[in-house]
Amino acid sequence: MSIIHVNQAASGDGSDGSSWDKAYKDLQDALKIAKAGDEIWVAKGTYQPTDQTGAEARKASFELKEGVAIYGGFSAWEKRREARDLRANKTILSGDLGQSGNNGDNSYHVVSARDVSSTAVLDGFTITGGNANGSRDIRGGGLYCEKSSPMLANLIFSKNRAKEGGGFASTIKSNPTLLNIIFSGNEAQLGGAMKITMVDKDSMIMTNVIFSGNKASHGGAIQHDFVMGGNSELTNVTFTGNHADHGGAIYNKAFPSAQKPVYLRLTNAIFWDNSATQGSLIWSVDTGIAISHSIVEGGVNGTGLHEQRDGSVSDDGTNLSDDPRFVGSVNPDAAPTGPGNLRLRVGSPAIGAGDASALSGIATDPDGKPRIRNNKVNMGAYEGCIIFVDPAAKGNNDGDGWNNAYTDLKEALNNAKAGDEIWVAKGTYKPTTGADRAASFALKDGVEIYGGFSGMEIERQERNYRDNKTTLSGDLGKSGDNSENSYHVITAKGLSDAAVLDGFTIAGGHANGDDGDSHGGGIYCDGSAGECTPRLRNLIFCSNQARLHGGAMFNHGESGKSNPKLTNVVFSGNRAHNGGALYNNGQNGESSPILTNVTLSGNRADGRGGGIYNSGDGGTSSPQLTNVILWGNHAGINRNKDYSCDEMYNNQASPKVAYSIIQGGIDSIEGASDSGNNLDMNPRFGKYVNPAKAPTTEGDLHLQAGSPAINAGDNSTVPPGAVTDLDGRPRIVGNTVDIGAYEAYNIVYVNQAAGGQKDGSRWEDAYTDLQEALKNAQAGDEIWVAKGTYKPTTETDGNVPEISFVLVEGVEIYGGFAGNETRRDQRDWDANATILSGKTGTKADNSDDSFNVITAGELSSRTILDGFTITGGNARSGSGDSSGGGLKCSVNGEGKMCNPTLRNLTFTGNNAEVGGAMSIRAFDRGVCSPRLTNVTFSNNKGRLAGGAIYIGGDRFATCNPMLTNVIFSGNSAKDCGGGIKFQAASGGT
Repeated sequence: MSIIHVNQAASGDGSDGSSWDKAYKDLQDALKIAKAGDEIWVAKGTYQPTDQTGAEARKASFELKEGVAIYGGFSAWEKRREARDLRANKTILSGDLGQSGNNGDNSYHVVSARDVSSTAVLDGFTITGGNANGSRDIRGGGLYCEKSSPMLANLIFSKNRAKEGGGFASTIKSNPTLLNIIFSGNEAQLGGAMKITMVDKDSMIMTNVIFSGNKASHGGAIQHDFVMGGNSELTNVTFTGNHADHGGAIYNKAFPSAQKPVYLRLTNAIFWDNSATQGSLIWSVDTGIAISHSIVEGGVNGTGLHEQRDGSVSDDGTNLSDDPRFVGSVNPDAAPTGPGNLRLRVGSPAIGAGDASALSGIATDPDGKPRIRNNKVNMGAYEGCIIFVDPAAKGNNDGDGWNNAYTDLKEALNNAKAGDEIWVAKGTYKPTTGADRAASFALKDGVEIYGGFSGMEIERQERNYRDNKTTLSGDLGKSGDNSENSYHVITAKGLSDAAVLDGFTIAGGHANGDDGDSHGGGIYCDGSAGECTPRLRNLIFCSNQARLHGGAMFNHGESGKSNPKLTNVVFSGNRAHNGGALYNNGQNGESSPILTNVTLSGNRADGRGGGIYNSGDGGTSSPQLTNVILWGNHAGINRNKDYSCDEMYNNQASPKVAYSIIQGGIDSIEGASDSGNNLDMNPRFGKYVNPAKAPTTEGDLHLQAGSPAINAGDNSTVPPGAVTDLDGRPRIVGNTVDIGAYEAYNIVYVNQAAGGQKDGSRWEDAYTDLQEALKNAQAGDEIWVAKGTYKPTTETDGNVPEISFVLVEGVEIYGGFAGNETRRDQRDWDANATILSGKTGTKADNSDDSFNVITAGELSSRTILDGFTITGGNARSGSGDSSGGGLKCSVNGEGKMCNPTLRNLTFTGNNAEVGGAMSIRAFDRGVCSPRLTNVTFSNNKGRLAGGAIYIGGDRFATCNPMLTNVIFSGNSAKDCGGGIKFQAASGGT
């Protein structure tokens, strides 16, 4: 077997596909040479089937080959297929060959399968942009399957079109298998997502499949044509938000010549919020349908199922008709549209109500969670449910959505079961409201706990754990008096790696009790006589203390194993007698945690192991440290013979260390194994933590320019899913990961008074024009802007009112600097007024000033504007930009979002027809929900409406901005909304 590598971003020099370094750039080249038994690994990017030209160009398609397995979702460094990350490394097969937005020249079929068996595999791709609207090429815009039985897994079919089967079509003598598939936003006349034609003994097996937001005349999601027999089995499928004239979800038809019976079997399915003129769920002609252990809106005998002629529906009495309670529902009137979030909320009747015996051989759901637990399975595509926690919630306090979130994390934990996720909004949480020092947050096996939410997200990846600080605190009593703090903020016992803690600061634990209560002030990970191997990610342990071992963390493996996996974790300002930050106890068992991209600094041990103490004690302690920084920790007993005890001490232990920075060098640590590429160089932190002050929360362990940690790590050890660092910035910038919990970010300097090289590299050589900085900025960069007035155009540009400052995705722009600061927290935006001005014209009536000072397009919340005054915008009638004089935030199209973070801003003296200072608008199923904090709107004018802000969602779009600590003063409008005008139209929100 050969592995053939494909990477759109490869150099192309000497390409033969034999490695990532020699990867093909074009997937078609790999397919041409692939033989039966080969695998093709495809890195993230967009690939088009351009192997035809001229009039035949639209016939171009990626053709599956017998015995060849094609896998997407790689980042271009993996050595094992299991290391790929499908969500982070989106790999797109696109039929959009010509002009973007014009599907008239798109491929008829993005992918084709002809005369192949189940040995042909396609796994890990998004398939989009197919348009089967030819005279003969009318089926399967996304994938066309003819006399074939391929294995299709982990795919998304989105925005494909056809006359029949917008996303997928299979013809007679085809028996494909579909596993973990999403069909959303596809459109056709027959079968919006899928058209299936069956004959004789043909069969279709679908498991863990979602159909949402698809549209057709017949069969919003699926049209089945049964010719002379055939059967389909759909298990754990979800149909929602689909629309058709006949059969909102499914249209079944058996031709008169069909050999009876023909059956569609649905088990553990959910049908909810589909619509049609007739048969909002299923229209069945001469076919039998068997429905079992499913949620059917309106009931199996309701009007949503329409039978014609010999059509019949079998109900075994196990079906329900209650609301499944999705996290994010899909409106069928908006079809074709996006997938929503069809995971279940707490209290869903679908939880544990399915038939586990129907899932033979299926181990996980599309999220990779175990499909069956305690012989129970959910209905629908996803296991578990999502439980919400927000201390500011005012609803039912039952965890059912942000409005009804639990206000106490312990309540959520008490009610969580294996497979559940707990989403926790920003704030400080304590394990008890009383004084019981034994109280802690007890992790549960199979439960994933995520912090860093603002309290409005519907997707986990929308959270920002840097800005939405979520703290688990052991400080139960008087602040500053740790004598009454919890012994352990967190306890963990009997956990597998299905337990996750991610996105928190853990502080204030004080383990000064007896026995076990003298270890692990932050977390006590107890694997004694069992196991404790949770995944701990994106965490900060600071200001924790223990009387004996492990100020922040104690891993107890006595007669068992305690091997947690730590990624993107900081330990700073913790204290204990041994192991100031971390103590690994392998006593007659094992304690060998895996540390990847972890920073330990400023921790203190009164005995040995200022950072880490590893103890075998009749067992094994062999921690693995990769991309780790151990620097600036202190031990009271700092020498043991010729070895240092400050950073790490080993007692019958043998840690393995690679690609790490160790103060004093790896050779200064007795018993440590040098696995290569380790350094002994100052990591250049922003602000070092003084271990003498431990326990403390002080310090800044971000890497500064020139740090030897930059681009010095090992990519291959970064776990799947770890796509960002501890700040939420991209984890790998450039080609190589940094050492430590934080990826270094680039600071671009702007100061209109600078006189140096004007390359933005430092204050002395700062750009004098903000536009230059924006042109050269990349995601993850920060732009620091010194006091002064900056305009979108310069004198050399002339007066071009259409030009504005355009925000860049993932770039953070900060004003308020004097021009000599070395840390962001040194700036003062009140004293150092930094003005973005649209006063670019010369006319006294401002009629030739900038239409919009700032514009914002498709952006996430990681795009930040902070510390400016925005003034002088004049979005006037007839300009095409008559809204949002100060800032125009707009997005158009399904799946597109404009959600920037806007902080510490003043909008004053701006004008527009609507939204004098700011316009927040979304169209055609887009989402525009910026977050405003500490913002003042004063003396802005909307000549028609919305003196300060205009907020509008149109054509099924959504605008849900979040405003916190915002002042409106002296703004005016002629017609309505002197401060704000809200408007929704044509299904918008």
